Amino acid sequence: MDPLEKSILDGTAFRGPRTPSPTRSASTASPTPSASPSSSRSPSPVSMPAGAPQRTSGPQTGPKGVKADRDHARELERDGRREARRARDAELSKRAMLAGDWREQERLQKSEDRRRRDQVRVGSREEQERDGSDLDSDDLDEDAEAVSAFRRARILELQGGQGTSASSSQRAATATYGQLLEVDGDEYASQIDDVPIGTSVVVHIYSHLSPTCHTLCSSLSSLAQLHPATKFLQVPAWQIGFGLSSSSAARLSDDDEEEESEATLHRRAEAIEQEAAAVTPTILIYRDGQLVANLVRVDLIPREEGGVGNGAEEEVVLRCLRLHGAV
Repeated sequence: MDPLEKSILDGTAFRGPRTPSPTRSASTASPTPSASPSSSRSPSPVSMPAGAPQRTSGPQTGPKGVKADRDHARELERDGRREARRARDAELSKRAMLAGDWREQERLQKSEDRRRRDQVRVGSREEQERDGSDLDSDDLDEDAEAVSAFRRARILELQGGQGTSASSSQRAATATYGQLLEVDGDEYASQIDDVPIGTSVVVHIYSHLSPTCHTLCSSLSSLAQLHPATKFLQVPAWQIGFGLSSSSAARLSDDDEEEESEATLHRRAEAIEQEAAAVTPTILIYRDGQLVANLVRVDLIPREEGGVGNGAEEEVVLRCLRLHGAV
């Protein structure tokens, strides 16, 4: 083969002359490892072990972060309100009497507070008289009325609520009502308490789902006209939380700002109404602010035991009210 062809084939024809490398002498000193630039740098976050603790951040920033913080704060506030309501309902339920109406307990507590205030005023009046203090004529009249009212109430309390003094009978006789008043949950307690001494108050707790309640309403309306000295009231059971569980009462008083659909609100109202209907009709009878008869499901109480039995006609209801001294 021609030498030119051979040089082309083995590539030597295209390489320049090679320069011989200088001979390197062996070093007698042991090599000193130099610090790698990368070793002096802090480890990259992506190269840190998976178990290494991550730095916690503070409040979130940016529009989305601020909105998330606000929603979280509102949720905590709502949870706090719900927990407070649950604690309040649990306490009221624990103290509930008879039918477990916590609004009744609030009403009794208010009456007790008024009685204690009257006692304090009477004590203050007697102390001022002993000290020879000069009182304004208006104050004298007001305190004299308070003393008189307290003494009458005390006499009735000692008599067990069975009798009344001549003056209290006179005051009760001057009050006339003559109709069945519809009240709501807000004015329920005040309508019972704000009556003259010796006045009986008949309260019909009803539900629109009970046919017996409709009959009883008609009978009480007629009896109210025949007995104007007795105060006749009626109130929907669900408005005063009567017969409701603590969870239903909490939903009833829920003031959350969350918007709910009309269908959801309607279903909730129906469920609460059905739960309250289970304890209706109920008749409560008060005298001088004290509960003297608690007839839960008066239609299931036999007539000889003070109920109305299977009927709620006017003469049957009248017999029931007379038996309990309401008319």
